[in-house]
Amino acid sequence: MRTGTEGVHQIVGLGAAVRLAEERMAEEQRRLSSLRGGFVAGLRRVCPLIRIHEAAPEVQLPGTLNVAFPGKEGLRILAGLDCYEVSVSIGSACTADRIEPSHVLLGMGVGEDEALSSIRFSMGTGTTSRSLRYVLKVLARILEHDPAGFAYLPPEHLTPERLRSPRTFLIDLRFPYERLLADTIPGAQEWSHIYFERFIPRIPRDKEVILMCSTGVFSFSAGYRLARAGHPDVKVVYGGYAAWRALHPEADSRV
Repeated sequence: MRTGTEGVHQIVGLGAAVRLAEERMAEEQRRLSSLRGGFVAGLRRVCPLIRIHEAAPEVQLPGTLNVAFPGKEGLRILAGLDCYEVSVSIGSACTADRIEPSHVLLGMGVGEDEALSSIRFSMGTGTTSRSLRYVLKVLARILEHDPAGFAYLPPEHLTPERLRSPRTFLIDLRFPYERLLADTIPGAQEWSHIYFERFIPRIPRDKEVILMCSTGVFSFSAGYRLARAGHPDVKVVYGGYAAWRALHPEADSRV
């Protein structure tokens, strides 16, 4: 027990919320189960090769669905859906900033490639059949192809010559505290991946745009959005600043 004043009104509110949830739980489970069945059928139409990681129907959480898209990269699907304001996940919240397979899926015996191609969809009280039809519609577009002009840049290709080139427009999307730990490459724009769209009008269209965050996850999403907005030459450093710095441990602010 902690000392101090308890939030009595919040405790009472939680109790009321639990009672209301209990009253509607059975009905909501039936509704979500029905939505889940229709959504799975739609996913199979969009991508017949999908694999669903699930338990037996009687012990499933009907509002949660984990789907593997063989041959596709989960991060690409996530970034594409994000452009259409659809929020999904590819792993736990504690690994949201890293490109790595879900340790839960690996523990279930799922292979690494399949785990990296997996997306978790979550449904709740606000989810409707109409919203799921929208997800299926935009998912079909995303699976068809990446935006033109979008590509990964292997960290070994981010050479000092490329960094100094007048054709290069470098964007550092690391968090401020990360820049305190390791200097920004001279000439790079110190921007944020949050609300990245506000920076797009300031990006020259006649240059090669290279985006970098610490691990490559946030810069991937920003780069995808930039290419979808019509920029013809967008590169994202695979593995981010960490991968580049590992190849160039001697690099400092005089790059």
